[in-house]
Amino acid sequence: MTALDFSTLVGEGATIRLATQEDIPAICDMRVAQSLEYWGANPEPGELAHFRSETEAHLKRTLGERVMFLFIEQDGEIASMSGVEVFDRLPTYGGVSGVQRTATVVACYTRPEFRGRGHMAAMLRAWPLVAMRVGVDAIYVETRNASMRRIAEKTGYAHASDRFRMTIEVEAD
Repeated sequence: MTALDFSTLVGEGATIRLATQEDIPAICDMRVAQSLEYWGANPEPGELAHFRSETEAHLKRTLGERVMFLFIEQDGEIASMSGVEVFDRLPTYGGVSGVQRTATVVACYTRPEFRGRGHMAAMLRAWPLVAMRVGVDAIYVETRNASMRRIAEKTGYAHASDRFRMTIEVEAD
């Protein structure tokens, strides 16, 4: 993918860039911080290490293809991140002709000391630029966070649907 110009999306002293394989440790650090803060997790040390190693293994297989991350760097530090997971969806009757390629925004996190600077809004505006380059037809933002919903609406995302979930319990042999 050729370089994308995100310079008009962020404030002075900040830059946006796509994460690379070399950034996997930083993504893992941010995912751990996000999980501890947002989900109120209080894991045992082994659980946290397992979460981190599973995240790292997943990213080594998928980063740059099915999963992409953006970083905002402020004053030489990673201030904020968000990712997308890309999926091919079945065609729908009366909808888009052929397979629709969609992306769902995931793992949005801004370090506390960098909040209130519009970083997440900038990333939500950047994802359509990336999406056009990789053939994505639609971007979804799924969140239970009221602040994130407001940011999505302010940056042009429209309310599309609510989702239901069923967790499948697998019995161990």
